[in-house]
Amino acid sequence: AESLLDQGEPRTALLLLEAATIAWIEGCSRLDQDFLDDSADMEEENLLPFAETWSEVLLSADLSAEERRAWEQKLESWMDTMIGGAALEMPLTAVRQGWDYPPLVAAMQGDFDRRGAWEGEAPPFADELAQVRLRILKARGRYDEAIHLAEAEGQILTCLQLLVEAGKSEQAVSQARQMLQDPQEVLPLARTLLERGETDLGLDLAAHGLTLGEAYRRLSLAEWLREQAESHGRCELALQAAWEALRAYPTVENYRWLKSRLEREWEIHQPQVLDILARHSSYPTDDIIEIYLLEKMYPQAMALVEGNPWLGSLEKVIRAVSADFPDWAFRQCYRRAADIMDSGKAAYYDVAVTWLGEGRDILLKAGQAERWQAIRGELLQKHQRKYKLRPMLEKL
Repeated sequence: AESLLDQGEPRTALLLLEAATIAWIEGCSRLDQDFLDDSADMEEENLLPFAETWSEVLLSADLSAEERRAWEQKLESWMDTMIGGAALEMPLTAVRQGWDYPPLVAAMQGDFDRRGAWEGEAPPFADELAQVRLRILKARGRYDEAIHLAEAEGQILTCLQLLVEAGKSEQAVSQARQMLQDPQEVLPLARTLLERGETDLGLDLAAHGLTLGEAYRRLSLAEWLREQAESHGRCELALQAAWEALRAYPTVENYRWLKSRLEREWEIHQPQVLDILARHSSYPTDDIIEIYLLEKMYPQAMALVEGNPWLGSLEKVIRAVSADFPDWAFRQCYRRAADIMDSGKAAYYDVAVTWLGEGRDILLKAGQAERWQAIRGELLQKHQRKYKLRPMLEKL
């Protein structure tokens, strides 16, 4: 149906949707009624995209008053007989209102109050139906009406994007600076501006977005701006965005990008980077641990991985620090092995022995062969009655 809409054949799409709706009703009639009753609410939600397509096709077909009444009757009938039929309330509303519903006409002319394009209280699907109408108006080049309707329906971001597409980019940016409070809303508008060739406007708006909201909500905007600013030769802005990206979420990628661009100035700025990592260490991630390893800040990495066993970086940290901190590295290996062996989890003895093998190698490389032999002897004595485990320990 959407393909037919794209080809300018909404009336053919209407026939297709009618056949699909009838087939759904007939198919459901062959299913268990108790099952259908239990799943009615779920099916109503599943049918919402179907209802949106119905609405767009009906509003695109330029139906006569008589045709609209005929489709209204069919939709009313289907609503009463199909599972999830309440979803058809949206296309039913669309065909009843058409394009000559007085509050809608007034809203598209810029004459509206807090109720927007509705005479009374707006239905739950008001936003979705507004988006359907806006797509049609945009496709027909009726930008002024679309802008007014988007504003009337509280579709602020869509309204701003329509202003850009209508060639009113400076107005869109001015309003965006006043109205948008979430950096995640700034990003799509900045993208639209760049796509329309308004590079400086888009980059400057994105820079403004980095002053909005909580730091974590700036991540996507900061990463996007970092790349776009650099590719358009605005290196200072790219660095500003890179710092914001690291503050929002210190990933290895964000760390490496910043370090590679700072080059000779890295040592000057390194304390600031480490301060950002320290502030995020209350909620550690594997990325933070890997950055500590890259900076050879082994004690910090060791403390984080030891205090937060759910992280997945233990083996990486053990390998990285084993030469400098062999005792700590061995203890981690031994602890994991002991947890398995002491609890008698026979199915995981091979995992335990693998951990011990890694611990053995760490001690041997550290010149502690005698210590290893003593530990091995203690383990053989302790677990001598575990006939599956003992031969595996003897092979170490």
